[in-house]
Amino acid sequence: MDSMRVEMRLSSGAAMGGRTVVAGAVGGPVLGAVIDPEGAIVVQTILSSRIARQLQLPEVSEGVANGPQLAAGTEVVGGPKHKKLGKLSRLWVDRATNRLTHILFSVSGLLGASGEEHVVEAAHITEIGPKQIVLDDSITSTKDVPVFRDDATLADYVGQAIESVLLDPRSRRSVHARIEDGHVDLSGMLDTQEQLDELMATIRRIPGVRGVRSDIIVTEEIADFVAAAIDQLRSKGKLDDSDDIEVQTEHQIVYLNGQVGTPEKKAAVEDAALGVAGVRLVVNNLRTLTPEKTERPDPASPQTHLR
Repeated sequence: MDSMRVEMRLSSGAAMGGRTVVAGAVGGPVLGAVIDPEGAIVVQTILSSRIARQLQLPEVSEGVANGPQLAAGTEVVGGPKHKKLGKLSRLWVDRATNRLTHILFSVSGLLGASGEEHVVEAAHITEIGPKQIVLDDSITSTKDVPVFRDDATLADYVGQAIESVLLDPRSRRSVHARIEDGHVDLSGMLDTQEQLDELMATIRRIPGVRGVRSDIIVTEEIADFVAAAIDQLRSKGKLDDSDDIEVQTEHQIVYLNGQVGTPEKKAAVEDAALGVAGVRLVVNNLRTLTPEKTERPDPASPQTHLR
């Protein structure tokens, strides 16, 4: 996700070595950006000459273009009365088009120190000026826009959420979280759906989380998934109504009991069970009406297969 955008971090102080104006949007610490307000396009970036030399960026010959110059001191206001919300801190720009997609503004903390940041979609911007960005009437306070936290900070909060919800150390170890651009992807295994629902709800409440997606396997539902896989075999004509199959699970182990017509059906049911995510072992106790051709020492013992 991050690779699709340029993040311009606005710096309030001019760096040593002067200022350089370059074409388009440049990521990293910058002194300002010149915007075409009609299309919300970043046409030029103003940055320190030292950084421009490091990046080997040529200065534009015609100088600064016409248009609002956004900087760290630019005020962000919202609502019908243009209430002051904070100071502009970052710009997110589409890498391919240089179009502004989001702005971030900081809210002053105690004694004027920089506090938390909030992120706003560019669609909420109604006016871009050199000293002020005006948001539409739907945003009247910082409560109307989400807090922004970087992925490393969110990872700490998500880890704390996992520890608070999953009291069993085994359950905590079985869950993995990947955070990218504020979106949390969960994977692993949990025992119950209630655990998963509580965990996802807790993570969604973390300020700065922009979305949660789960690939977690709930072990108590494995039997249902195996039964569904067996029903698919029936729908495809690979099993008959006379084939009687009972599914039981425990600790990711699937036990198949009952009777089917042929050894081929028995093998097909076992393969279907092994194909279900989360199944670690299949104990195949199915009997067949047609005798099996086997060289096992004890033909009456169940067939056990690891995934």
